[in-house]
Amino acid sequence: MTGRTTASRRLAWIAGLALLATTDLVALGGVAWNRSGDPEAVLTLTQRELEPPYAGLAESGNSGLALRLRWRVEGHRGPDPIVPSFLLENDGLPDWLDATKMAALGFDTALPTARRDPVGSAPYLSQPAREVLLVLEVDGPAYRRTVEFAARAASAAAAAQARETGAPTPESIARQALVPPVDALDAEIRKRSRLFVVDAGLDRDALRRRYPDRTHYAILRGRVGAARAHREGGLPPGPAGYIEALSTDTVNVPQDLRHAIEPALPAEHDGGEGWNGAFTAQLAVGRRLEPWLVTASPR
Repeated sequence: MTGRTTASRRLAWIAGLALLATTDLVALGGVAWNRSGDPEAVLTLTQRELEPPYAGLAESGNSGLALRLRWRVEGHRGPDPIVPSFLLENDGLPDWLDATKMAALGFDTALPTARRDPVGSAPYLSQPAREVLLVLEVDGPAYRRTVEFAARAASAAAAAQARETGAPTPESIARQALVPPVDALDAEIRKRSRLFVVDAGLDRDALRRRYPDRTHYAILRGRVGAARAHREGGLPPGPAGYIEALSTDTVNVPQDLRHAIEPALPAEHDGGEGWNGAFTAQLAVGRRLEPWLVTASPR
């Protein structure tokens, strides 16, 4: 009985090792296939578009180093009218993700809207998120429009302050506390991510025809969720959507590229916020629409 039990355990152990080996081979095969041939896109990014790990994460020579993509959306509507969506990172409601686009992505936009459903269009919110293809644009028109918007906001804030003669209003205090326009403009020019999600679709070839520049536009898989459009900015209430996440938003730093990234890592006392240096990196996207780093150099 004991012999049979020992043999069964040995067989189970061997089967487990075989399963792990098979899983590793499949994973490695997937990586090789993704990186074979010409990349689908190659974007040039900096520390503005790549998020550092928490301090100390890469101190050990045996630990891996992974960076997270910092993406944004171009939008002026959000849960609080004082905080436009474009100020958020890895979150927000893009202006282009309206009812028409949501219908094209397979969402049911005929459900009750906020105008007929003052409770908040719960039936629409109950629709699950959908897997779609997302178009990411780096240092393009979306970013330039956002800088222009921030510049106008800073100019308007300066003019309003010059006109203000009495005590500040609650609205002006709230705006200055949450989004100081001058600081926001400075951050847009020097610090904030220039990587924007600018479109979504289901047909990869159609999206690539629409965005043929493979040095400024990449296609990645992601998820879109359903929401109700807010009333801010003159937009009519009704169904709209938000970018929930990228399916793959982190990239591992290969050992031979760590020399360019590690000197810029935040110090431990910084709590892992921001970078202590600058670098440039090339991010490639492969056949399976999965990204990886191909080059990196300090600046």
